[in-house]
Amino acid sequence: LMKYGKEAVPDLEKLLKDKDRFARNKAAELLGDAGVTHEKVLDLSKSEETQHLAENYLVEIGRAEAISIIWQETLLAKPSVQLKLLDVIEKIDTPKFKPLLTELEKTASKDVSERAKTINKQFNKRKAA
Repeated sequence: LMKYGKEAVPDLEKLLKDKDRFARNKAAELLGDAGVTHEKVLDLSKSEETQHLAENYLVEIGRAEAISIIWQETLLAKPSVQLKLLDVIEKIDTPKFKPLLTELEKTASKDVSERAKTINKQFNKRKAA
């Protein structure tokens, strides 16, 4: 990405939907390293349409198995954005986020903690079913 700059972003974003898991993951990592993912997290605080686009993008990042990117952004975000990222995590729907949810239950603001607890319970119910 350093070699091609922002011109490479659209191609990397297309790779997020590739059949090849490795290609999806590497594209997500590069987009994260380039700061594109962080920009999308910041978009969660903007207009409803921009929020929706950002949320869809972040779900794609998570489904590309770039869990650590979403994880870090969630820990660093302010509570209002954490709540929106929890919506993203719920849509990604992977138990790989359970440790993060447990951490947020213990350390985050009341609203974030309660939302994390609710999602964690949903994951537990699906696991038990």
